[in-house]
Amino acid sequence: MSDSAAILFNVSLVLLVLAIVAIIVRAVRLTNVSISNASRHLNLTQSEVARRVVDEIRATDVPCQRCGLQTFAMLGTGDRYTCETCYFEFQGPPHMPPDMSPE
Repeated sequence: MSDSAAILFNVSLVLLVLAIVAIIVRAVRLTNVSISNASRHLNLTQSEVARRVVDEIRATDVPCQRCGLQTFAMLGTGDRYTCETCYFEFQGPPHMPPDMSPE
């Protein structure tokens, strides 16, 4: 490869990287604007939002098969749960949408 071809390749590579970075920056800015606009329409404090999220998560959890107390879904699994008290792991109902469940 000649020197001029190598320089042209390097310049085009740099321009491609800059274009990709510009697209990512624009996407992040648009996402931040969308989030801030959406949050203006919700009259919820941060603690109210946190409470709703916790309540929704707890409503989807199932009782422990050993002691009957609160369990939580194991991340990365489609149907595995762990008890918060006795740490018993068991298989329960699916807690992830079918299209997101691990194969």
